[in-house]
Amino acid sequence: MCGLAGVASGLRGAQRWFVEAHVFRIDTEGGIGRPTPEGAHRDGVDLVAVLMVERHQVKGGETRVFDARGT
Repeated sequence: MCGLAGVASGLRGAQRWFVEAHVFRIDTEGGIGRPTPEGAHRDGVDLVAVLMVERHQVKGGETRVFDARGT
C-alpha cells in the first residue's frame, strides 16, 4: 500500500490517504462471472488500483477500466 500511496501522492500531492480494499472472489461455475452486476461505477473515489494477489485454477479473465469522463 505504501507504494500505491507514493504514486497517488505524485498525482495529487503528498497527503494521508484513506484506502478502501475490496476482495472479489468470482465463481464462474454456471457461466460468466459478474463481480459488479450494476455495471461500471466509481463509488465516489478519486483514484482506483486493481491488483491480483493470487490465482488458483484460473481459466481466463478480463478486466475493464473506464475513463471517468466517458467510455
